[in-house]
Amino acid sequence: MLYVITGPPAAGKTTYISERAAPGDIVIDYDTLCQAFALNTVALQEWPAHIKKMAHAARFAAITQALKLCQDVDVYLIHGMPDSDALTKYRAARATIIVIDPGRDIVNERVAACRPPAMRRIVDSWYDKYIEGVAMGSRTKDRGYLRNRERVRRTEDTCAWCGAFIDPDLKYPDPMSFSADHIVPVSRGGANRGALQAAHLQCNKQRGARLNSQRVTPHARQW
Repeated sequence: MLYVITGPPAAGKTTYISERAAPGDIVIDYDTLCQAFALNTVALQEWPAHIKKMAHAARFAAITQALKLCQDVDVYLIHGMPDSDALTKYRAARATIIVIDPGRDIVNERVAACRPPAMRRIVDSWYDKYIEGVAMGSRTKDRGYLRNRERVRRTEDTCAWCGAFIDPDLKYPDPMSFSADHIVPVSRGGANRGALQAAHLQCNKQRGARLNSQRVTPHARQW
């Protein structure tokens, strides 16, 4: 079985695997590869360019081979922000996609405490890319998605996450403007044309990959 572990930096992806993988299982982790090539027992997070180049090449080769073996052995692959092409490849291998997302505030606290400042940009990119799932660029060209989004914009004016009114006069990137939120995030296996709900842009970002069952009490916006 192939398990693809995705999530922002400092979410706990490596910890998740260490608590579940058994001896003999395959674990593909970019940072671990960097450590191996650098003979360094401490993750630097800012590896030299030649080490990163080696790790990327080794990771690509490992994934290619793991896709052939995952029917016979458990494979844990850390891929923080897979695009739509990667997800298609993983799903073709019948992978289980696991999202590790403790919430944006917690992730930012962890990054501030033990990661270089540049990592904050990656955190922002992860949450922005996963506002409505992955591959935002291709989605905006999907006419079915756009029709669904427009229907929700016209018929819903209450945020599904905080319960407050969504002012139709506010436009992106205003944090209180309308956004279309996939009820089942694409990163959790939801369909691009799946059911949508209205949400404030900032609520949608903070929601991350949470399911509706994990929503907060309306008007209590505690993330």
